[in-house]
Amino acid sequence: MPFTSINYGTCTLPEGRMITKALLDVSIEGIGKLHKTSIFPCGIFQCMKGVNREEGDPNYDLFKLALRSTATRLYPNYANVDWSGNAGYDINDPRTYFSTMGCRTANGYDINGFGQLKDGRGNICPVTIILPTIAMECKINFEKDVKNHHSFDDNAILIDRFLYNLDQKINEARIQLMERFDWICSQDPKSAKFMYENNLMAGYIPEEGIRSALKHGTLAIG
Repeated sequence: MPFTSINYGTCTLPEGRMITKALLDVSIEGIGKLHKTSIFPCGIFQCMKGVNREEGDPNYDLFKLALRSTATRLYPNYANVDWSGNAGYDINDPRTYFSTMGCRTANGYDINGFGQLKDGRGNICPVTIILPTIAMECKINFEKDVKNHHSFDDNAILIDRFLYNLDQKINEARIQLMERFDWICSQDPKSAKFMYENNLMAGYIPEEGIRSALKHGTLAIG
């Protein structure tokens, strides 16, 4: 099953509204004779002030339909176009709206030249940090260090240890991401030439190798 995603909800043209409604109706109905929940394509409803957030907005009815779909099928997910990290997007250019690649990876601002533009970019590689594991390890180690010790500051000590360990893991994740990125950039363009020949990964300069395109993507710590 292809891991595909569709960001929708902001188009107020009649055709765009029809497509969005059709996607949501099918999501609510389910797939096939057993009406199973459709996992992919993953739907992401883009919430935008003045477009679909409040009663009276042109796409508020679609937002309510999306909520019904989520209550029924767990999908779509939601993206807040107006969050502070997306400040400066062009209201007239949907390619600059805050969007996600997959169900949770944000395609953020590009510091290497494309700015808010989202088309032709994607997440190159992610690393996930399991927060409950760090918390449990901190508690176990704390109990070993101070057996039968109880004081008002126990929670403060645990929190400090958790944040210290989390900081270490974030740094390790950063190092892993850069190492993986360098490895990916060392690959021959022929391994995925369709992406570069069709501008799916924008910015490709043959003389500079695939790094010229991949540098516009994102590296994610989740």
